[in-house]
Amino acid sequence: PPANLLERQILLDVIGLNKKTYQVETQVIQLNIFEKSEYATNEVRFKINNLNVEDMFNEERIPYLLDIFRQYLWVGSKHNLYVTFLASASDLGQRLPLDPNDTEGVVVNLGSSSNFSTILYDLEKEISPLQKMNKCPKDFKRTSVERYFRANGFNLDWCSFKLVELTTIFNQNQTINVQDKISSTKYAEENVWELVESLQYSQSMHTDTTKFNITLLVFIILVVGLILSIGIFGWYKKKVIFFKNI
Repeated sequence: PPANLLERQILLDVIGLNKKTYQVETQVIQLNIFEKSEYATNEVRFKINNLNVEDMFNEERIPYLLDIFRQYLWVGSKHNLYVTFLASASDLGQRLPLDPNDTEGVVVNLGSSSNFSTILYDLEKEISPLQKMNKCPKDFKRTSVERYFRANGFNLDWCSFKLVELTTIFNQNQTINVQDKISSTKYAEENVWELVESLQYSQSMHTDTTKFNITLLVFIILVVGLILSIGIFGWYKKKVIFFKNI
């Protein structure tokens, strides 16, 4: 948060327009920025396939997501679990869906100062085979904890699920030195572009496959053309010999 206490108070002007009566109303909301008592040292990173960013701000959506971890997967984080990162998958480099009605997907990071639970480590091992796939099955539902997310309307991309131990170290006053800031910046950049790198790899594999298919098609056309040419030449030669013998 800002060092100046006055800068920690933000006045937000909200303007509402009634489209039927064209009546305008305003309201001033004061936002107070507080420094966290405990910073996250561990993060769970994943992507939600069936939601957009704006959907995450619907009433109770984020609390429902946090409760899945607080109550079932990461019980030790019950008192200090919070959202550390949230962004649209398309903003991180994923292609927009061809159908405008399809969701873009949301990348979410949840952080806590608590150690990862045994359940999370077991889940990481369970989905480890998926990490080798270039493209994750869209409807992969065979994880042991899938029911908790489905029951609350979350369809997770299990290929993107990761447990990350944060290396940023805070001192007793909860401030960081220059070196820590550099590390934090690098971490943020890695976090933002992590999805892009995997997508670029997937896209490059797709490009290579396309080139191979085109080359194979051209080769087949040339072979078929050569066979037809030989056949036509043989037929023509026999026809010439036939007329000479008449």
